[in-house]
Amino acid sequence: MAEHTAAPATTPASLAEVAESFAAQATRFLETSTQVASGAAPEAAIPLLLLATTDILAAGARLGAMVDVVPDERFEPDSGPDTDVEPLRVALARVLDGLDAYPEVVDPVLGGETGDASLSDDVAAIAAALMQGLAHHEAGHVVEALWWWQFSALSSWAERAASAARVLQMILAHLRLDVDDDVAAEAEYEALQGGADAAAETTEPAAAASKRRVGLAAVVAALVVVANQVIDTWGDGHLMAAWMLLWAVAFMAIALFATPARRASVVLRNGYKAWVESRRQAAEDQRTWNAALQDARMMADLSRAMTSSATQDIGNKYY
Repeated sequence: MAEHTAAPATTPASLAEVAESFAAQATRFLETSTQVASGAAPEAAIPLLLLATTDILAAGARLGAMVDVVPDERFEPDSGPDTDVEPLRVALARVLDGLDAYPEVVDPVLGGETGDASLSDDVAAIAAALMQGLAHHEAGHVVEALWWWQFSALSSWAERAASAARVLQMILAHLRLDVDDDVAAEAEYEALQGGADAAAETTEPAAAASKRRVGLAAVVAALVVVANQVIDTWGDGHLMAAWMLLWAVAFMAIALFATPARRASVVLRNGYKAWVESRRQAAEDQRTWNAALQDARMMADLSRAMTSSATQDIGNKYY
């Protein structure tokens, strides 16, 4: 990094705060990378690495936007032997088998030359740089740690993080969105056929029930008319009996219509309950998704449920 004069507004206290924040993010990146490399949840490897890589890339971008951090001694103190990240790289390559290697443009600013790269190499290179800075930080060399993270971000690991993030994003998009043409056509046919069969099954019983209800109403109406005519022919002495007959017809009509009315009430009540439940489930799904956006482990669980059988397919199809 070219030598610059540090801005006077940047105080040691503010540098210490930035260093503490970045050290925490570096530690989270290393923990997530190690978790993925363990192979405990291979179906969650892509979303977890994407979250970890984009988070550390954003942190590196903030360091790059700062003025140059210059150590007081103008040299980097010895932080001890370099940490061996080869086991991490090998383990990641095993977990990402079939998805690891990818082509990339070496320097899109200077030209279109392409080269070979791999996600496992990218993550291992980022981890090595972060570990070296953490060694300074843990030894109490806060400014030196921040200088190293800033310098190495601009010179190497932020570029690797950007390349890896793009590839991981594309893999995740393919896993979520790609469907074979045969599978899509079959699913569409089954949906259309199922809808037609269901419509045929429900239309005929509904029509028959409607005819029965119309016939029942006609019978009840005829009974009421006949009862009224009979009452008109009776004398005053039989008025009480006439009214009793009319009420009997009315109660019979109520009894005849009671079952259809109850059924209609049940249908309406069940329909309302189903609508309320669907609205509640939609709201719950939205809350879960919003929470997953803030929680890498929850996002991993969601991804595991959605893509448990797709990783091998995308590997065979695209690599």
